[in-house]
Amino acid sequence: MKTSISDYHEYRNACLEAATDDEKFKVFKQNPAYTEILEHTSPEIGARLADYILKTKFDFNKLEAIKSNDYQGSAYIVEYSEPFGYISPSTIYYTKIVAELEEMFGSLDGLNIAEIGIGYGGQCKVIYDYFKPASYTLVDLPEAVKLAERYHRDFNYEGIKYLTQDLLPSNTEYDLVISNYAITECARPIQLEYLDKVVKKSKRGYIAYNEISSGFGVDSLLKQQLTSIITCFEKPEEPLTGNNNCILYW
Repeated sequence: MKTSISDYHEYRNACLEAATDDEKFKVFKQNPAYTEILEHTSPEIGARLADYILKTKFDFNKLEAIKSNDYQGSAYIVEYSEPFGYISPSTIYYTKIVAELEEMFGSLDGLNIAEIGIGYGGQCKVIYDYFKPASYTLVDLPEAVKLAERYHRDFNYEGIKYLTQDLLPSNTEYDLVISNYAITECARPIQLEYLDKVVKKSKRGYIAYNEISSGFGVDSLLKQQLTSIITCFEKPEEPLTGNNNCILYW
């Protein structure tokens, strides 16, 4: 049984190849087997995300450090109006999440953060470029975890733990859990384990919710079912990137 939308051979193999083969790593952000899942934010969506960031208190003095996220993997770069300049739409997406998290929760300095569904670790990297977390636990498929470890190797961030779901401790508490269209794309047994081991043990939470898993043959909890298990608020996704998308938070 598929554990999530991304649990299929081509994607997992693309992650593993990028993690273990330097030549494949250099171009993994352009590999169709990879971009089916990640690195597919369109330039148009990127422009809307940039408009959102401009309305927040985002510190643009930190933008150059964040743009180093595009140095590896041959990211698809687009020219946007100032102050963004040349940057990939996907990095703008991660930056928008940072700006939104700051608006919602204030500084993330000193927090113990967990992220469910990590891609190549891009969101984590951008958070480290903007804040100074005490720790950051990344959880995903084994191949994705290996790729994130490889991706972060050249940036020397401290306090990061790389785990697969089966290695998650059951008694650790977190200050913040983040999941960008990930926990909502997992099969129910996987979701329930994440809820018990991470989500319910997090003082704060940010879950970008979507409803696309059924189209990929994955039976996921719907919003009403999720919100009957966790106590949270709901707000519109801004900008809206998919029907029924929203942000669940606490």
